[in-house]
Amino acid sequence: MDVLIRGVDAIAVKKIDEKARQLGTSRSQLGKQILEKYARDGLLEEDRKAYANVLTDIKLLLEIQTKKIARVEEVVDRQMILTALLTGMEVQELEQIIQRYTIENEGGILE
Repeated sequence: MDVLIRGVDAIAVKKIDEKARQLGTSRSQLGKQILEKYARDGLLEEDRKAYANVLTDIKLLLEIQTKKIARVEEVVDRQMILTALLTGMEVQELEQIIQRYTIENEGGILE
């Protein structure tokens, strides 16, 4: 496939010829390489944008799941406290259990 340069400014053609001479190739071959690179780079950019969109979606979904898990943990913590109080456990005993639970689970009740 030959690349013909028609209707292009003479200065641009001169620069293309100079660049082709520097690279030791023909004007047609250089034009072909430039067009192929342009097409590849355009496709790569589209791929990058698509991957960025997917990663953004995944990030948002992970943030939502993290919030849901935190809410579940809060509910479990409240249920533990209420169950302990309803069984007649004394406040001091409940505080000790909460401290042990918090240390063992690195979080949880009353972080």
